[in-house]
Amino acid sequence: MNYRRLGRTELMVSEVGFGAWAIGGHGWGPTDDNESLAALKRAFEIGVTFVDTADVYGGGHSEEIIGQAIKGSRDKVIVATKFGNDFYGKLQGKYEIRPDFSADYTASAVEKSLARLGTDYVDLIQLHATRAPGAEQTEAFDVLEKMKEQGKVRFIGVSVKSVKDALDCINGGRADTVQVVYNMIQQEMADDVFPLAQEKDVGIIAREPLRSGLLAAKWNADWEFHPHDFRKYRFKGERFGKALELVERLKFLLGTGSKTMAQAALRFVLSQPAVSIVIPGSRRPSQIEDNASASDAGPLSEDDLKRISEIVPQHLNRD
Repeated sequence: MNYRRLGRTELMVSEVGFGAWAIGGHGWGPTDDNESLAALKRAFEIGVTFVDTADVYGGGHSEEIIGQAIKGSRDKVIVATKFGNDFYGKLQGKYEIRPDFSADYTASAVEKSLARLGTDYVDLIQLHATRAPGAEQTEAFDVLEKMKEQGKVRFIGVSVKSVKDALDCINGGRADTVQVVYNMIQQEMADDVFPLAQEKDVGIIAREPLRSGLLAAKWNADWEFHPHDFRKYRFKGERFGKALELVERLKFLLGTGSKTMAQAALRFVLSQPAVSIVIPGSRRPSQIEDNASASDAGPLSEDDLKRISEIVPQHLNRD
């Protein structure tokens, strides 16, 4: 495993982290807690030092599983979580999940995350799927900076959806890290966001490097998703068929030092010097072993990167 500096935090993080959405047990089909714990333990054994979760993943269950996994080894793991999607009312049947970055909610949400994680501090707290800094986000940052002074938070980041929001958050100057979607199909962050992040020394965390599993190249046109897997809504119809055809064309990467397409997809992301860490989701020890090996294989060659740019239609980069 190789390590990179996470922007101005100066934290050295494993190039491949552990994305912990799926182990929350909601939205990805069946999940086994014992298997999730085994995957986390295996990740730590092979040099993975960064775990990314969110309070909303499984209604807090992902954080609880991580709390169990890091017990006794807290100082060896960099824990990142996210807040800002109020799911507590939904648990009581009052309303759907809704965004909330108010001062009161921020303080409450972070304290509840700390309790579930079984720790008195979080290394990186991130505003979840936020837009450009507005009045409410400013309140959240103010609260988080006070919690930083109290030792409950080490660094503050944001997780965004759009290029504009990423640029605005970086220019805002208050975020130490920005989490963005980046993979072989969705490359829109590379043109403007990555250079600015490097200029401002803001760490880039790359999520969805496998395009929610598509780039692992294990599906076919007859693939049936579990009824409780959100991906059945994302990948369907003619659009799904075209995506599968595109993945087939990318399989040339299997002859260039990658044993699996998942490794190749992660190596593509790590070929970007602006990226500090990539966080593929893992639920089983075998998955994290495969993912982590992408770091040892190193970045893709310039020839491979050029061929990918010739294969992937540019309009997909703005999808």
